[in-house]
Amino acid sequence: MLVLDSNVWIIAIATEPSEHVAVRDRVLHGDERALVDAYIYREVLAGFERSQNVSGTEVRRAIEDFTGMITSSTSIEGPSHEAVRDIDLRQVRRSRENVTLGRVLRIQPRDAPIVTLATKHVERGELRGDDEPETIVTSDRAFSEFDPEAFDLDISMTYLPYGG
Repeated sequence: MLVLDSNVWIIAIATEPSEHVAVRDRVLHGDERALVDAYIYREVLAGFERSQNVSGTEVRRAIEDFTGMITSSTSIEGPSHEAVRDIDLRQVRRSRENVTLGRVLRIQPRDAPIVTLATKHVERGELRGDDEPETIVTSDRAFSEFDPEAFDLDISMTYLPYGG
């Protein structure tokens, strides 16, 4: 199961064919499965909304593309509408739990919810007897240097560089 960081979704939707697009397409074609929670979903929307390089029409189209993928793909476990509506990114990033987890893991507090999502899914899979590995895919170099093994976490990291 892949947990695509918001930057991977944004790059895969907003750029020409790349490794990011290939990962997204593997998910959309059912070759891989992906997990998107309300936090990642809202991060993607916020990323498009604050873009200074594209017109409002292009932003709306990108948001529609993203939301359409999440709601229509059987290979993506997406969040409920209520969870997306109710989440406050700033509050999540500033929460005591994520600030503390970020310090302990030596990652940014904004990345802590992504690690938590992946590890929760590992635990759910273990309960179901599912041994599908969880991999966080990111284009954030600093986050990609996080070593889950050093903290005995049963997840992995993949870095997709972006030169755009």
